[in-house]
Amino acid sequence: MTIAYPVIFTQTNDEKDTYLVYIPDMDGATEGYGLADAIHMAREYIGCTLYSKEEKDYPVPSKLTDIDPASGEFHDAGKSIVSAVDIDVTEYCKRLDNAPVRRN
Repeated sequence: MTIAYPVIFTQTNDEKDTYLVYIPDMDGATEGYGLADAIHMAREYIGCTLYSKEEKDYPVPSKLTDIDPASGEFHDAGKSIVSAVDIDVTEYCKRLDNAPVRRN
């Protein structure tokens, strides 16, 4: 099952090219260094959040047009854009379930 959530990316213009990431439908935040890393971190945040829930309890994704970049948690830290980040929840859960466990 693939699902996409709107995400607000705020570029801080620092030396690390940090992007602050806010996921309004989950009221969650993360960050990444560069846009590609920020998208990856948003996908990981969404995946981890959905992994612990049943499908019927997943937050309903908002429409992209309903999200105002200025409404983000980091709106005053730099220029913000809204984009959708998708994740295949089934594949993500399989990957986490099959992760090796180290036992000493």
